[in-house]
Amino acid sequence: MVEEVQGSYDKYKDCELDGKGYFLIKIYPEEDKIGIRFCEMDTNEPVVDIFGKVPQELYCTAIKRDLISSLDHAAYLGKELMKAYVCLKLKKEYVQDEDNFL
Repeated sequence: MVEEVQGSYDKYKDCELDGKGYFLIKIYPEEDKIGIRFCEMDTNEPVVDIFGKVPQELYCTAIKRDLISSLDHAAYLGKELMKAYVCLKLKKEYVQDEDNFL
């Protein structure tokens, strides 16, 4: 028998910030692309802008460039990039960390 577990999440207790930095996500409808800007945590200075047409191009590039050091951050980036992609395709406004995106 497979164990069934109810998922849970507390945004204040269950997620730690990635010490490497953070991403700012933006869609560019006129160019049909998504952009992420990586900023260092200590200085808040932008380091690199990455652009792509689909979420995989962005998160794979971020991983290859060693910009993510935690699984929480990787999962968060994937979730937000998928939201951004859906908004881009449906011609909706995307706001990072907004739960009501559709």
